[in-house]
Amino acid sequence: MNDVFAKLSAHPRIADLSARFARSPLTRRFIHGAGWSMLGNVVWKLFAAVANIILARILGPQGVGELGIVRSTAATFEVFAGLRLGATATRYVAEYRTSDPPRAARILKLALVATVVLCGLAALVMAIAAPWLATDVLGHPGLSGLLVLGAVMIFVNVYGRVQELALAGLERFRAIAGVNAWRGVGNLLICVPLAYLYGVAGAVIGLILVAALTMLRYGLLLRRETVKAGFPTAVPLRQLRQELPVLWSFAVPGLLAAVMQSASAWAARAILARQDGGFAQLGLFEAAQYLRFPIAFLPSVLAPVILPLLARAHGEGATGDFKSLMGLQLRTVTFVTLPISILLIGFAQPLAMLFGEAFAGLPPVIALAAVSAFVYAINTSITRAFDGVGRRWVNTLFFAVWGATFVIAGHFWIPERGAIGMAAANLLAEFVMIGLQVVYVDLVLIPGVLRDHGLLMLFALLLLAGSLLAFFVLPTPVTIAVAVGLSLIATLPVIAAARRRLQSGARR
Repeated sequence: MNDVFAKLSAHPRIADLSARFARSPLTRRFIHGAGWSMLGNVVWKLFAAVANIILARILGPQGVGELGIVRSTAATFEVFAGLRLGATATRYVAEYRTSDPPRAARILKLALVATVVLCGLAALVMAIAAPWLATDVLGHPGLSGLLVLGAVMIFVNVYGRVQELALAGLERFRAIAGVNAWRGVGNLLICVPLAYLYGVAGAVIGLILVAALTMLRYGLLLRRETVKAGFPTAVPLRQLRQELPVLWSFAVPGLLAAVMQSASAWAARAILARQDGGFAQLGLFEAAQYLRFPIAFLPSVLAPVILPLLARAHGEGATGDFKSLMGLQLRTVTFVTLPISILLIGFAQPLAMLFGEAFAGLPPVIALAAVSAFVYAINTSITRAFDGVGRRWVNTLFFAVWGATFVIAGHFWIPERGAIGMAAANLLAEFVMIGLQVVYVDLVLIPGVLRDHGLLMLFALLLLAGSLLAFFVLPTPVTIAVAVGLSLIATLPVIAAARRRLQSGARR
């Protein structure tokens, strides 16, 4: 085996590509960070997906719907508690960790202190509002106790996330990967047994325990890595006031965008939950969200990797590097998620069978969720341009339009179509969002940064449209065959790009 690798490495074209890679520190840092981040998240999400499928079989559609609304409610309050402080820590720690370590330490300390205060307030408000939310908003008084329990999730989830993203600003992706791998195993070993013993309440307690252990591990890692980076070990609270403008320019607009996104998703869930059989339909929607993780997780994996690189490129005035990083991110996301999205559509029927007979109406929800997940992945990638430049207010306006589209479309479609109507409303909102972002980013924010990728996006959308059409008009075996064929076609741009690079290396 070693002889085989040695011969491959000695091949002139492979050797030339290796030399070019070694000469590109930007690409090397991106691939190093993305590799570790993807490894940790793949382990986490795979174990979480197995746990979610087992939970669905234990709890049934009604229980999955109840668990989904508890998590969604907590996530909505987490947005207020988080104030986008994690992304703030990533961006400014990355920008100042070498040029101004004391300032990086001040901004990090400000983010952590603000997180503690805001998490306490958000948890208190959610616990107090739980009876009203359960009875008057959701029409399910029995959820009150679960919502109070869910309030505990806010602190452990948000504080742990801020610590994780601060480590991303330090580019400690290998350490983050190890913690995420443990988190996935914890979901399976802790949440599932507790759900079996205590139902939905046990599942919520399990999620809290896993998040708490994750938070403690991140805290130990962050303390060690900031000392190694030369950050001051003690930052007086009075020094934090000089960094408050950072919150206004970056954290506040990010908060508003996240609030609109989370609140709109929660409002759509509330509309669905209030229908006859609404929680069972909500269970179908939540089950589809479990399956879209291979598509939606990649942008979340790349976000903490690409943001520090974009922030440093922008801070150094390296527009060419900024465009290269955006292109690298978009191509990576498209090439990885497009075949997965197509296969998810084609195999929607067999995948739905994993959840049991009670989820008989799941396949069309999976198909629509697969398309919306791909568009979401591209949208999230484009949003990184706003983060990297530090201009969030326009992007916040776009999220307002996204939220309004989701809720208004859901208002008309959910009563008639249930979970399918909600998935369709989500898809429409994503398409509106991508149109707004592409036009503004390419024409105003960083002129020309996206236009070279227009044909790739059109190619992707045509393949997805073909897959969706096959799903709704053809029998399942034919749909699977079409999906396999289209997923292979989706790999052609990757093969063509690799061939061009090899030919270019040969000419050199």
